[in-house]
Amino acid sequence: MPPPKAYLDTCIVSGLAKGDLDAPEASALLRILQARTAGRVELWTSDVVNAEITRIPAHHRTPHAAIYELLTDVPTAPTHLTASRLLDGSLLQSAWREDSLFTQLRNLLPDPADAEHIFQAAKNNVAYLLTVDHETFLKHATAAKRICGVQLMTPVAFENLVLTGAQCDG
Repeated sequence: MPPPKAYLDTCIVSGLAKGDLDAPEASALLRILQARTAGRVELWTSDVVNAEITRIPAHHRTPHAAIYELLTDVPTAPTHLTASRLLDGSLLQSAWREDSLFTQLRNLLPDPADAEHIFQAAKNNVAYLLTVDHETFLKHATAAKRICGVQLMTPVAFENLVLTGAQCDG
């Protein structure tokens, strides 16, 4: 059986860079990274994470970029377009149509970038999205899972539920 796949949200990278992950989340993340090294879990990021880091003001960006670079052996999921190009055969004009999954996620979440993180995870068959963002991600976890099957959870919840098999709130 292949190991479970988890996507790391930008707030995980930023939390490490700023040192503001609370102790249980930081400890769980360390054990998840160790599980990845042991082949018990696959971790993913996407170009969306990198794009968000590049938008951080230059005088604050370095620690975020450093953590992201330390994770460069974490595979970057192939980027899926949130819209597709349609050709009108009669007029030979093109138009863009937003992917319906992305539309549903964008309508659910207050931040389109957050919707894109979940969209990239879903399109790459990544079952879990790890985040500590309660305000814009985790409070929508049930609806996001219903829409696309991706489970949003904290590192502690992922460790307890997926790596050790225990139940927890997260």
